[in-house]
Amino acid sequence: MVNVHSYALQLEFAFQLSPKNRYVIADDFVLDFEDALYRGFESFTNAGLLSKNTMKEIVEHYTLFGKTLRQILETDDGVEQIKELIGQIRAFKGREQEGDAE
Repeated sequence: MVNVHSYALQLEFAFQLSPKNRYVIADDFVLDFEDALYRGFESFTNAGLLSKNTMKEIVEHYTLFGKTLRQILETDDGVEQIKELIGQIRAFKGREQEGDAE
C-alpha cells in the first residue's frame, strides 16, 4: 500500500520556495491534486522560474483527467510518475538557487 501523505509531503517541500513561501501544503495535494499542482507551478511562474506555457504543459501532463493523488499512485506507473514530477519540480527550483549563487 502506497503512503499517499508521504508523497504529498514530498510535493509540498518540493514546491516550497522558502520557509515563509508555502503556496501549497501536503493536504492540498490529497484534497485536490490538480488545483494544488496548478498553484504550486503558478508560484514558480510568478517567481520567474518557468514560463506560463511550460507550466500549462506540465500541469496537463500530470493531472491525468482529474484523478486524485491516491488514484494516480495506485496505477501501475503512478509512483514513478509522481517521483518524476518531484524531480522536475526540484530541477526548476535548483535553477533558481543556481541563479542566487551567482
